[in-house]
Amino acid sequence: MLRYLPVAAMIACAAPVFAEVPQVVTDIAPLHSITARVMQGAGEPAVLLPPGADPHHYAMRPSEAQLLQDADVVLSVGAGLTPWLEGVTEDLSPDAVEMIWAELPGVTLIEITGAHGEGEAHEHEDAHDAHADDHDDHHDDHADDTHDEETHDEHGHDDHDDEEGHDDHAGHGDHSDDPHVWLNPDNASVVARAIAVQLGEMDAENAALYMQNAEAFAADMDALSAEFEGQLSGATGAHIVTHDAYAYFETRFGQRSVGAVTDSHAAEPGAAHIREIQELVAEHDVACVIVEPAYNPGLLAAVFEGRAYEIVVADPLGAEHEPGAGLYPALLKDLGAALARCTK
Repeated sequence: MLRYLPVAAMIACAAPVFAEVPQVVTDIAPLHSITARVMQGAGEPAVLLPPGADPHHYAMRPSEAQLLQDADVVLSVGAGLTPWLEGVTEDLSPDAVEMIWAELPGVTLIEITGAHGEGEAHEHEDAHDAHADDHDDHHDDHADDTHDEETHDEHGHDDHDDEEGHDDHAGHGDHSDDPHVWLNPDNASVVARAIAVQLGEMDAENAALYMQNAEAFAADMDALSAEFEGQLSGATGAHIVTHDAYAYFETRFGQRSVGAVTDSHAAEPGAAHIREIQELVAEHDVACVIVEPAYNPGLLAAVFEGRAYEIVVADPLGAEHEPGAGLYPALLKDLGAALARCTK
């Protein structure tokens, strides 16, 4: 049966030592990017989903199934994002170690509790939190892609925005937390360190390198966060989004959207929801909308009803960036620039 080891268990239990660098497979490009940074100088991870693929609904090709069969470690964001991966991973990689980002101790989650995905942030906890705290203490000892023009119809690859969207999401396994955990850079530092611990247990020869890389990555995340805080300081402009895919980034930097245009990636919004968003736009004097690369301009025209507005594109998956260690920070910089532009 496939093994999932939280951080504390990785520390407490001895993992098999590999003669070679473990073969690591990730689900999406942002997680692949973080893993590539941790493994820099030792090896290269693989990624399952190609750029632009819908992580919620994806049919693997034989070559991708082979990656899972050969994997020593399988890294995924969680069932809320890739529900199809749960059974497949267990079938194809029964002996692999599985790490699920959304289930790691120390990860901040945002619960979907109401309209537009609004909810409270909370930290994931498990029975090994005391060990996780010891692990955190150990680590304490270590040291503009925006566009105004309108494009084509939406494909809706990142959402789970409100109650209707949550119902669709719940059908994937009753997960009540927003799955876009990678858009909080603090969560990225948590997973980088967890990856370093796991790989170090399996590959003692490169353990120090993995941890050094993870700590350098975490320092970069702190620096980027400070940059975004300065960028967004004093920003008061209200904005909406096409899908509520950006809550982790917005919440981290105090700039939550007032609403999402679509209820769910599975269906067009109904007339009642459009009216609700129109009211929010008028109430908050919204003049900017953050959209994913593919969206429906007709919906935006209906929402704004002749009001002037600006469209700012921000891709939560960073599909336009070169895959690898640089993709994740580039994705965050895109989001920071988009949010700053929409809240100026």
